Amino acid sequence: MSTALRTSDLAKLIGAELLGPGDVIVDRIETLELAQPGALTFIRSHRFAKMWPASKAAAAVISRDIPLAS
Repeated sequence: MSTALRTSDLAKLIGAELLGPGDVIVDRIETLELAQPGALTFIRSHRFAKMWPASKAAAAVISRDIPLAS
């Protein structure tokens, strides 16, 4: 059974600051390399942050001290 959440609801649930639209739907968790649309992923290092622009993930939880590559 899958539970879908809007990014605004997810941010509120985990006490995170939301950067970007709050109406994006995420319904699963995947690694950054394998993430497809609808997936939530995690970025916890500079190495993974550099991979974000090529990711297909819908959203990511990112450590505050990690700048995103543009």
